[in-house]
Amino acid sequence: MFDRLVPSMFHRRLTLLLSGFLALLAAMAVRVADLTLHHGVEYRREAERRLVRESWTPTVRGRILDRRGRVLAETRASYAIAVSYEVLSGRWARDRAAEYAKRRYAGAWRELGDDDRERIIRAIVPIYDAHVEASLDLIAQRTGTPRALLDERRADILSAIAASREHLFQVRMEKARAEARERGRELSEQEVGRLERKAGEDIAEQNQAHVLVRGVADIIAFDLDRLAAEWGAPAGIPEGVAPEPVERLPGLEVQDTEDRAYPFETINVEVDRSTLPGPLRDNASQWVTVRGVATHVLGWMRRAVRREDIEARAAHIDPDAGTDRGQYMPGDMVGHVGIESSHEFELRGRRGLRTSHLDTGEQTHRPSEPGHDLRLTIDAMLQARIQAVMSPELGLAQVQPWQGDVTELVPVGTPVNGAAVVLDIESGDILAMVSTPSFTREQLETDADSIFSDRSELPWLNRPIQAAYPPGSIAKALVLAHAVDTGVFSLAEHIDCTGHLLPGKPDQLRCWIFKQNPGVTHTMTLGHPLSAVEGLTVSCNVFFFTLGQRLGPQRIAEMYRLFGIGETFDLGLGAESPGLLGIAGNPASIDQFDAVQMGIGQGPVAWSPLHAANAISILARDGARRPPHLVLGQAATPGPPVRLAPGVREAVLDGLAGVVRDPRNGTAHHITFPDDGRREPIFNVPERISLWGKTGTATAPLQFDDANDNGRRDAAERIIRQGDHSWFVLLAGVDRPQYAIAVLMEYAGSGARVSGPIANQIVHALIAEGYLPRADG
Repeated sequence: MFDRLVPSMFHRRLTLLLSGFLALLAAMAVRVADLTLHHGVEYRREAERRLVRESWTPTVRGRILDRRGRVLAETRASYAIAVSYEVLSGRWARDRAAEYAKRRYAGAWRELGDDDRERIIRAIVPIYDAHVEASLDLIAQRTGTPRALLDERRADILSAIAASREHLFQVRMEKARAEARERGRELSEQEVGRLERKAGEDIAEQNQAHVLVRGVADIIAFDLDRLAAEWGAPAGIPEGVAPEPVERLPGLEVQDTEDRAYPFETINVEVDRSTLPGPLRDNASQWVTVRGVATHVLGWMRRAVRREDIEARAAHIDPDAGTDRGQYMPGDMVGHVGIESSHEFELRGRRGLRTSHLDTGEQTHRPSEPGHDLRLTIDAMLQARIQAVMSPELGLAQVQPWQGDVTELVPVGTPVNGAAVVLDIESGDILAMVSTPSFTREQLETDADSIFSDRSELPWLNRPIQAAYPPGSIAKALVLAHAVDTGVFSLAEHIDCTGHLLPGKPDQLRCWIFKQNPGVTHTMTLGHPLSAVEGLTVSCNVFFFTLGQRLGPQRIAEMYRLFGIGETFDLGLGAESPGLLGIAGNPASIDQFDAVQMGIGQGPVAWSPLHAANAISILARDGARRPPHLVLGQAATPGPPVRLAPGVREAVLDGLAGVVRDPRNGTAHHITFPDDGRREPIFNVPERISLWGKTGTATAPLQFDDANDNGRRDAAERIIRQGDHSWFVLLAGVDRPQYAIAVLMEYAGSGARVSGPIANQIVHALIAEGYLPRADG
C-alpha cells in the first residue's frame, strides 16, 4: 500500500510545483506585457537617451546700437569666480564632517546608532562651515565685492536651482500624464512614486560651479586660482581638533566668461560755456563727466534665472521644434529691465549643440547662432550731451538767484531733477530721452538700496514716461486748436484780457500779468483785445480761461484725450504713466470750474514729458500722428489724425514763434537779471534755425518726507518740495519744425528762466551732433 501511495504523493507534489511554476511564468508574462505594451515606448526612449551625449557650445547675446551704429551694450569676454553648488548649499561641509567623524571613531563608528552618528556629524559641521565662510570672506576681499552681495548672490543661486528642480518635476509629471491619457488611462500610484523619487535626484546644476563674481581682472583671477590649489587645515578649528587638510578655497573655479558692457554708460562731454546765461557764461569749455547715460532706456541684466523666465521662454518657443538651444541655465544673463528685458528673445542667442551617439560613434554639431543686434532711435552722444546740460555741476540744473524761486526749502545751489525728450517730428523717432538723476550699473550692484529707497530724489524713476505732471501753459496751444476746431472760437475773434475772469473777483482766476502787476492787463499793454496769435504769444490766462469755459467739461476732456492723455506708448521700458484726466483719473468728474482751469493746463490733468513732446509734434504735423518709438523699424501703426481746422496750424506756429522772438511780449524771449536789470535773450542759436516755443509754470503738489516720526512733526515741517514745475516745449528746424523738445524741471519755478536755458542748450546739442546747421554751415 505504501508503494502505491508514493507515486501518488509524488504526482501531487509535482503537480503543485508545476502549477506554481506556471503561475510564476504567467505573472512574468503579464509583467513583460505591461512593460512592453504600457511602458515600452517610455523605456525605449530612456535607453536611446542613454546612448546619446549632448554638449553645448557657447553663443553670444546681440548688441544694442544707437541710431548711428555706436555700441550701447555688448557682451565681452572676462573672468568670473565660481563656487560649486555643494559648497554653496552646505553639502560639502556636511560631507567633510561625516568623513572626518568616520575616521576619528574608526571601528566604533559601526557600533553607533543613526541618532548618535547624526549628533556627532552635526557637532563637526560648524568647523567646515566656518572654513567656507572664511573662503567667501577671502573672495570678497580679493575681488573688492561686498560680502553681503556675495551672500545675496548665493541665495539667488540656491533659489533658482530649487525652482529649476520643481519646474523639471512638473514638466516630467505633465508629460507622463499626457502619455498615459493617450493610452486611455491615468498614472498609477507606482508611476507617480517613481516620478517623485526621480524628482529627488540631483539635476545637472547641482553638480556645477556657479558664478559669484564677474568681470574679475586677470591678476586677481590668477591669484585666486593659485590659492584654490593650496591645501591646509580648516580655518578656525577648535584647539585639540585635527581634521585632515582641505582645499583653502573649496569648490572655487576661475572661469572664462562673458559680461555685458555698456561703453557709453560713463562718458566725458565737452560743453561750450559761452552759450550759457550771463552769470554762468565763460569763454572756456567745461568737461562734464556724465554717469548712467541711458540707463533708464537700456536697462540692465541679472544672472539669477527665475521661474517666470523659464515659463516665458517655454511660451515663446515652438514645442515641436526640438531642443530649445536658447533655454535658460543657471548663471545665464537675463534682461531684467528696459530694452534688455523687453527684447530679451531677440537679443538672446542660441547655443551650439554637439551630439554624440555612443552606439554608432556618429557625431553631429549644430553651430551656435548669435542673438540679433538691435538698433535704437536714440543718439548716444545727443543723449550724453543733454544729460551733461542737466547736470547740476554745469549750473543750469541747480537753483540760481536770477531764477526768482529761492526759498528756505530750495536755497541757491540746490540740485534740480528733471526730464528731457527730443523727437524727430517726421518719423516719431525718439532721439534722446533723459531722466535725472541717473545711476550706473556699478551703483546698482554695490548700493541698490540707495537707488530704490531714496524717496526724495527717486533716481530709479524714468521721469520722461513714468511720471505725470500738470501741463501748465504749454497746453494752451492745444486748447486754442481744439477751440477753433469745435467752433467755440474763431481765428478772427479777439478776447479782452480783464486781469481776472470773474467780474468783481480780482483774487480769483487771475492772469499772470495782473497777479505780478496789480491793475495791469494784456489788453492794456497791447492796446487792444487779444487775437489768437497774441493770446498764445503773451500766454494770457484770461484768454485761455475763456476758451476752457467755452469748451466745457466734455470737450476739454476730449481735447486732452485727442492729444494723448490716457494712452501709453508701449516703449518696452516697463510701466508708463497714461497721464491723468479727472479726479482719480475719472473724466466724468470734471466740472465747469475744472474746465476753466484746464484751459491753462491746471486742474485735474497731468501728463508725462513724452506726452508733451508728442502733442506738440502732432500740431507741427497738422494733426498727423507718428507714435514715438525707441527701436528703428518698429514704429506702431499711426492712429487717425487729430482734426485741425484750416489755418489753425499756422496761427499756432505764429503764436509760438512770437513766444521766443517777440522782444516785448514773448514770454520766452529774454531773461531779466534782478541784480542789475540787465536783459539777454534766452536763445542764442544761429539765425538760420527757426524756433517755436511755449513756456509753462505749473502749480505742483507738495512733496512730503514720508519718514515715520510717530507724529512728532506736523505737515508743514515734513514738506521737502514745494513750488511750481518748470516746463518748456520747443520746435526747432530750418524753415520748418523738424525736432520737438520737451523739458520738465521739478519744483524749479519759472518755465522761461529755468527750462528755457536748458532747451537752448539742447538746440546747441542738436547742432553739435549735426542735426541742425552751425552758423557757418
